Amino acid sequence: MTRYDRTCVLAQGEHSFLTEPFSYAYYAKAEALTQKDLDELDSRGLLIRYENATPELITKLQEGAKKTPQLQKVFKKYFEDF
Repeated sequence: MTRYDRTCVLAQGEHSFLTEPFSYAYYAKAEALTQKDLDELDSRGLLIRYENATPELITKLQEGAKKTPQLQKVFKKYFEDF
């Protein structure tokens, strides 16, 4: 498995988090976190908050999740209805 999954290429400016000319969604490292998990990370100062993604960026990431061979099957089911 290659580290760079070119299923969803993201360009600088599509979100403030993206500072390189091109980035890739890293579906292979997807993990499920509960609200409790997020609250714990936040309380420990380990959660970095950015502005919300645009609807267009969310759609792009969802479409990539449906197409990538690198997303675990357990997560693929969440994207069936998009």
